[in-house]
Amino acid sequence: MTDQLSWLRTVVKSLETAPRKLAESVLAMAEREQKWRHRAQLIAQISALMIALSFLTSATYLIAGGHDAAGTILGSVDLVSLVTVFLFGQRLPTERSIARDPAEVSAEPGHDSEAETPNPPPPA
Repeated sequence: MTDQLSWLRTVVKSLETAPRKLAESVLAMAEREQKWRHRAQLIAQISALMIALSFLTSATYLIAGGHDAAGTILGSVDLVSLVTVFLFGQRLPTERSIARDPAEVSAEPGHDSEAETPNPPPPA
């Protein structure tokens, strides 16, 4: 009987510490994920800077070499793409990521609002 009781006490003690250990584990995992994201973002920014500078250098070289039109086009495309990224972010929002007003959705042609009702009211 005492063996069973000591085993039960051990189980109860381990259950008391489990939520704390789980919370610490989840927090540590989130911290590792954040570090990785920051590092990946820094690498992406450095890569983008290198690409932009190489395009601008190429455009300058083309213009200096007498290829004014090609250099101007290359430099303009580079400048417009940089401004676009800074203004709109890395990705333009997709239709799914934009929050839509339910009234707009139900007013769309071909939209059947009753089909989406999980429990329609019983007929009178």
